[in-house]
Formats: sequence, structure tokens, C-alpha cells
Amino acid sequence: MSYIFEIAAEPLRALPRAPLTAQVARALKLRVEQYSREQLPGLWRISDQLRRLPKAPDAVLEKRRRRARIWAALCLALGIFAFLSGAMVPTEPVLVVVGAAAIGMSVARLLNIKSTRVPFRYAAGQMIDKLFSFTEGATLRVTFSDNEMALVKIVAGVSQGREAIPYSDFEYTIETDDLYLLSYVGFGTVLPKICIPDAEAESFRAFLASITVLLHP
Repeated sequence: MSYIFEIAAEPLRALPRAPLTAQVARALKLRVEQYSREQLPGLWRISDQLRRLPKAPDAVLEKRRRRARIWAALCLALGIFAFLSGAMVPTEPVLVVVGAAAIGMSVARLLNIKSTRVPFRYAAGQMIDKLFSFTEGATLRVTFSDNEMALVKIVAGVSQGREAIPYSDFEYTIETDDLYLLSYVGFGTVLPKICIPDAEAESFRAFLASITVLLHP
């Protein structure tokens, strides 16, 4: 059985951009965390142990600041790792962006600089901007067959080229409330759930779980 997403300007109008951006940001964060867990299991064991520690009482301000600095240092290490990994491998541009964002946020926290910028928000915003850039008459058809995912851009009924990604290139798929983020060889594709028939939603989710690692933020 094949599955087809038809991504076009008209159905996308029903989707609010801000919540979608937040969902993609969470998905990107999970993608980087999953990747770094595989590469740095020892560091993440320390991180998980810190997460299990009880929160310090409000009165113990110094303990709270110390814990915050530990988290910032950990985030800085992960950010540097992601940035360098992406810089050394041209097929990992997402790692460069999210690594740079993590480094900036960590340095700001270590220097006690307050910031309202959300990690991964910039990369997520770029992906959502690209998703909403479709003009009237343009459609991106994403087809899942037995062996590959094919992306075909159609303008005024005419195919503008075809890109095929074999499932062996898939890394992770992150499912959020309104979309799927498919990660493959350092790139990502956002598929809004509104662009697939409701009757196929459950079987498509099972299909994704059979061809890749399906994660949830």
C-alpha cells in the first residue's frame, strides 16, 4: 500500500504557524537529543541522573544557580558536539543550526544573560517558512511506496522534478500533534497531518514505525 501527502497552499491556511513552529522546534530538539544519546551515552547517563535529582528548595538559591550552571555546561558540550559534527559532514546542515543555537543559549546562561529566544526556534521557523511558501497552483506530492519516499513538485499540473529518498537513509520520524518531521541523512521534511486522509492516519503511523524510529516529544 502507498501513502500520498498533497501539500498545497489551500489546506495549509487552516494551520496556525506559531503552534506549528513550536512543535517543529520540540521535534528538532528531540532529534538532536536522540542523535547525541547514541554518540555520547556516558554524558547522557550523567544528564539523566541529574534529571532525577529533587529540585532544590526556593530558599537555597546557590544550589539552584549551581544546578543551572551544570545544565548550561552540559548543553554547551552537546551544542559544540552537534555544531562540529554538522560542520564536518556537509549532509548535516540541521546539526550546524541547532548546535549554534544551543551554544549561544548555553553561553548566555553561563554568563547570566537573560534571553527569551527558544532553542531550535530559528531552525524550526525556517522549515515552517518553507512549508508555507507554496503559491496557488503549486503542490508538493510526497509518496510513500514499498522502498522509498518520493517528493514531486507540481506547478500548474506539470511535474518539476522528482527526488527519491530510500528508507535506508531515514534516521528518525518525530510525530507531534499536527505534523510529522522526517529526518534523513541530515535533512528534514515536515508533513502536516492535514494533508493525508483521516482514514489512513492510523495505518500510516504503523507504517512509519515499521520503516524508521518513531519518536514523540
